[in-house]
Amino acid sequence: EIAKRMSPFFGRIRVCDPHIVSGSEFSYELTDLDTLLRECSSICYAAPWNDSTNGIIDDRLLNAGHNPLNFVNLADLRVFNLEDLKNALSTNRFRMLAIDVPDVQPIGPDHWLLQHDEVILTPHCAYFSEESEIELRTRAVMNIISWKLRGSPDTFSVSGWNDQYDHS
Repeated sequence: EIAKRMSPFFGRIRVCDPHIVSGSEFSYELTDLDTLLRECSSICYAAPWNDSTNGIIDDRLLNAGHNPLNFVNLADLRVFNLEDLKNALSTNRFRMLAIDVPDVQPIGPDHWLLQHDEVILTPHCAYFSEESEIELRTRAVMNIISWKLRGSPDTFSVSGWNDQYDHS
């Protein structure tokens, strides 16, 4: 879906997705992450953050290709090795770095990302779609029910919020 929406802006679309089987009905060029970062000047990263993607984008990948780089990260910021990302920002590695999910939420006015003019922060909104609106409303209702029955919601929108909440 992302590739489809971006195709009017970029002539050639390459996709790195280990879940797409080569030879399947897919109209974009499949490639690996190393090649993508080495050969593309604009990248949109949308993989989920988990144990296998934690810190996957590091110095080796950040220094492999175009300089400066346009990078849109729709995943959690922690897909980057954060020290390597800080170094890349301090050495003008990015023309633009868009972040939807920072490493801490909410971020304070002294957060390190805010020190860089090339960083664009969005309010954790890349997830929004018709389907996500339905899911969001369903979770909200379930949280209200859970709060009433157990005194705490089942899901939290902001990381660490439950740790700060006084359950008494």
